[in-house]
Amino acid sequence: MVTSLRLDAALYEAAEKLEKRAIGRPRKKGKRLPNLTEVIKDECTVQETVTVNWYGTQREILLASGIWELKLIGNGRTTR
Repeated sequence: MVTSLRLDAALYEAAEKLEKRAIGRPRKKGKRLPNLTEVIKDECTVQETVTVNWYGTQREILLASGIWELKLIGNGRTTR
């Protein structure tokens, strides 16, 4: 999936699986991850600038890739 996210989007790790006899509701989200502004500033992030044809004009965009879990609000489905 290719998507654009807000730079301040809240990203989380997947929730940990609970033991069978754990008390309480299972967690919906895991540990908080850095937001995209911090990810882009990190020197370890692989980035590439490309020129694309954007609605009839040439535009340079920054590409960075990563894998995050996307929790869709409302339907409870998780996409990775």
